[in-house]
Amino acid sequence: MMAGGVRAVGWAAWVLLLCLALVWTVRIQVRDYLMTPPEMLTVQFKGGGQWVVLRDLGRDLAARSALWTDAPQLYIWGWQSPLFFYSGLDATSRHFFVDNLLKAYANSNHPLIRPRIDRIMRDLHAHPPALIFVGYPPFPELQTFLRERYLPSHLVGNEAQGYPLWVERAKYREFETYHSPARPR
Repeated sequence: MMAGGVRAVGWAAWVLLLCLALVWTVRIQVRDYLMTPPEMLTVQFKGGGQWVVLRDLGRDLAARSALWTDAPQLYIWGWQSPLFFYSGLDATSRHFFVDNLLKAYANSNHPLIRPRIDRIMRDLHAHPPALIFVGYPPFPELQTFLRERYLPSHLVGNEAQGYPLWVERAKYREFETYHSPARPR
């Protein structure tokens, strides 16, 4: 009889431990997932704060693109390619994602990079985009192109960091003062 009582207590302890583990797991799931906004899940657990910012900026660019009668284009010098997806804008050049080799040698006459830089500038001159986003410091030809045709938007960045978004001069004032209607979250 004594062995049966010890065995029953052992099973009861085992079931109690299992129930506590289950309750604790449910508590963690509710606290860390169900009670956390999706944006914070991305930021806290997936290291994706930059994706949340790019999504919001892309949606804002999509709303502001209504200022142009034709579909505006976007050129990105950097890794911020999600802007294409969230804004719905097309690229001017096929070289929209900057790799480390292109970034490192864009200021030189590197034999593998110079043709790519020339192609980028040829595409930009042939079809000047309405918007240019410079996630990396621009190479000299791009810097000259920006200064001649665009103005830096205050929508993103600040004076200390620089302004990565550039808007064509003809639409600059309208772009900067545009107020998009509130969209539901």
